[in-house]
Amino acid sequence: MMRKTLVSIAMCISTVGVACGAVTSDMSQEDGSVEANPSGASQQISTSTTPITERDFTYKGEIAAPEIPNGLQWFNVERPLSLLSDLRGKIVILDFWTQGCINCLHVIPDLHRLENEYPNSLVVIGVHWAKFDHERSHGAVEQAVRRLEVQHPVVNDDFEYLRRAYRVRAWPTLVLIDPLGRVVGSHAGEGIYPLFQPVIDRMSREYGTAGLIDVRPLEAIAAEEESTPTVLSFPGKVLADEQRQQLFIADSGHHRIIVTDLEGKILDTIGGGAAGLVNGSWDNAQFNQPQGMTLSSSGRYLYVADRANHAIRVVDLFQRTVDTLAGTGESTHRVTPGVPLSTPLASPWDVERVGDQIFVAGAGRHQLWVIELSSNGRTATWIDIFA
Repeated sequence: MMRKTLVSIAMCISTVGVACGAVTSDMSQEDGSVEANPSGASQQISTSTTPITERDFTYKGEIAAPEIPNGLQWFNVERPLSLLSDLRGKIVILDFWTQGCINCLHVIPDLHRLENEYPNSLVVIGVHWAKFDHERSHGAVEQAVRRLEVQHPVVNDDFEYLRRAYRVRAWPTLVLIDPLGRVVGSHAGEGIYPLFQPVIDRMSREYGTAGLIDVRPLEAIAAEEESTPTVLSFPGKVLADEQRQQLFIADSGHHRIIVTDLEGKILDTIGGGAAGLVNGSWDNAQFNQPQGMTLSSSGRYLYVADRANHAIRVVDLFQRTVDTLAGTGESTHRVTPGVPLSTPLASPWDVERVGDQIFVAGAGRHQLWVIELSSNGRTATWIDIFA
């Protein structure tokens, strides 16, 4: 019978696992792998298709998951959660993340997708393990949860107790715990949906058939608070238009572009305010966490780094329309040269036009890309890796 850990599976899918960074730890494995196992014993996952009994699941842990200690700060819940009581009967993913890690940001949509597909069996707990000291405070984590629209429970591991208990050494790392509170395995890196979905699907069916899934919703989940409307929400970038004496503000949290005069008076809004990838009129178009902007040489077109859409958008300031200049709307683990509208990108964060080229800060892959514009400036002919 072949048996593999989640770590081994992750290593086999080399194009999927991308980690933001690593730290040195005396509890890490010598070969650099991540083992979410407090005793150091190997956590095995069976790939057998033999009949399942309550004592012989395909994916199961053998070592009890370390409990979440008292005294930590929680978000999106009314009270602290316990693995031993509140989460018993649930498949649990512990997502070790930090707010400044682009790979951690890429994991969030995958987690939301899994949560929506398995609402009765899966619970995701975000474990914020700060990279920098100023990120450890309650206020900093709270702002990050709001800015990134994280909806599941989050605990602030400000003293790194959980990080050490689970031997985590890279962002992001995800630890899978079975409904009996045992560690199944871990995965360091992004691209988690294709790795975790079949595992969670089988666990949901097998543990559910055995009567070990608690399908009741968590009572401790806090109701969504009604926030006071604000003009801006986590604005990311601002661009000054000297010719028009205007400012373009990337209102990232509201998924739109605000146009103001130099005194801050709002003149116009580009985008309907809902997250999405929709072209069309300014009122109907949609962005998703837009960031950096730059203008065409004629001043007619505004190019926007549409971060969470993994695309570059082009705004026609004369016709009042929005189109896509580059990107497919899907993230990629490797950007390759090609036709811009057929080339997947990854979290473009800023743009700068030089002549007939647009240079893009490709944060998602830690690269610089260059886009060749057509003569009219409204479309693009080629995208390549600059650095």
